[in-house]
Amino acid sequence: ALGYQSGVAVTTGVDNVIVGSTAGDALTTGNANVLIGMNAGGNFDTEEHNIAIGRSAMAGAHSAAYCVAVGGTALQGAAGADGTIAIGYNALNALTSGAKNLAIGHQALMTHTTGATLLSAMVR
Repeated sequence: ALGYQSGVAVTTGVDNVIVGSTAGDALTTGNANVLIGMNAGGNFDTEEHNIAIGRSAMAGAHSAAYCVAVGGTALQGAAGADGTIAIGYNALNALTSGAKNLAIGHQALMTHTTGATLLSAMVR
């Protein structure tokens, strides 16, 4: 871990890459996560096999595995969103439940809260 308070709570989690102030700050036993950016993966605890790149990407997400979030606040707060991909600033920011979603673009599916297997591409 590299950055102020990044990965500070890791106990048995292995194979994590954590870079950025408070990135992965609550991660304890989660494995194989890549968290890059201030507060990326913030509040993770046992989440595994996720990639979060960008300020607060996947911050607040719980029970999520095999997800990709690229962009500031992408996939922030998701729960049970296994296999979801969010690329772009605020993409799938409000998702609270639902797996295997794909959102690409600035604010793609930004207000979507529940549901699985959705696809959205925002072009402006």
